[in-house]
Amino acid sequence: MKLIGLVILFLLCAATWADEVIEEVDVLQNIPDLNGSNDLQPLPISLSYEFNNRYILSVAFKVNWFEASAACALAGYTLAAIPTQSVQNRIYNGFGKSGFRSVLTEPVWTSGTNQANNFQWSWFATGKPFSYRNFLDPAAISTYRCMGVNAKTGYWSAEDCNAKRYFLCEKRCP
Repeated sequence: MKLIGLVILFLLCAATWADEVIEEVDVLQNIPDLNGSNDLQPLPISLSYEFNNRYILSVAFKVNWFEASAACALAGYTLAAIPTQSVQNRIYNGFGKSGFRSVLTEPVWTSGTNQANNFQWSWFATGKPFSYRNFLDPAAISTYRCMGVNAKTGYWSAEDCNAKRYFLCEKRCP
């Protein structure tokens, strides 16, 4: 009799578990298929503006810094670095020519970060520390660890890496 009770208990638990697994599978089936497979992938770069044969400004959706990095990588790019004033000028002019400046009301993600060393900003794309800086407030100390560039002013700012922003990708070096 105890054996029959254990078998019934086991069957009830298995049936409940099976219903939960089916519900989880149904949720996964509602996720858009981006590459013809059921694997979860970073979002692709779309509704974008390419300029200087090097940069892509993506304004299709806002993502956090990590998702932006993954989306750039998926397309064979990396988040952009701004190592010099001349690169800063090219990017700022590209924002203007894109026609998207009016929707770029928040900083745009770049590869600037101080995640590796809280006291030193570097370009994640290259690993090189900043030699050129264009922070709005150069003396500001922030707990935010990722860098965005303001498309309207060109100034940089430290941002919360989990904030949702548009992003700027740059072609990887060959």
